[in-house]
Amino acid sequence: MIKASLVFFAFLALASGRRHHYDYYDCEPERGPRGREGREGPRGAQGAPGPNGTGFFWPGTCEQSDCPDGWISVNRKINNDVEKKWCINMFWNQATNDLYKTSEKVCNSYGGVMTGFKDKGEFISVFALLKNRFPNIKPVSQVMIGARRLETCASISNFGNCTITKGTKWTDLVMSIDSFFNELQQSARFSPLKKCIVANPTNLKLYVANCNVLESDYPQDLFMCGRFAPCKK
Repeated sequence: MIKASLVFFAFLALASGRRHHYDYYDCEPERGPRGREGREGPRGAQGAPGPNGTGFFWPGTCEQSDCPDGWISVNRKINNDVEKKWCINMFWNQATNDLYKTSEKVCNSYGGVMTGFKDKGEFISVFALLKNRFPNIKPVSQVMIGARRLETCASISNFGNCTITKGTKWTDLVMSIDSFFNELQQSARFSPLKKCIVANPTNLKLYVANCNVLESDYPQDLFMCGRFAPCKK
């Protein structure tokens, strides 16, 4: 009898131990306090290159933020894509030679290029907003923009494929509207050495200018850069 009782109690103890064993593992563990938030990850890669290998920042399909401080916001549409925010700013030309290349490098440093304009009205409004930052602007100062005469049309003003519109091209590869070129003045200033395009803020006309050396009579001492507004983070 005693032996049977011991066997019975041993069985109960074993069963009880098994139950507590499974109860222990079946219970959900209590969660501890949340740890501190991790550090911010590295900055993402820059947007894809622009169309036709322009190399400046291209926002793709991202949602853009506002233009950087000091830049004027306008819109540009490329290849029937949705309109993108295009930002324009003006700078003094500090170079004494290689004016166009030096100006373009300055624009590149901001992720942009020398900019073109949809029409005379856009140039007027942008220049009006920016000119007050340059109190030393001369009445004869010229603004270099992102346009050039074709190499084959440098000294030809209005003939065959070298008309004002056909013989002049935008260099930013963003602007495709060439109506602004109708303001380009046909004059003796056309020459093989003068392939760059400058805008005269006084009479709102376009002229050809030397791309390398600062001209003494009508100095191309200002230039305008354009870039896409950055993507939202």
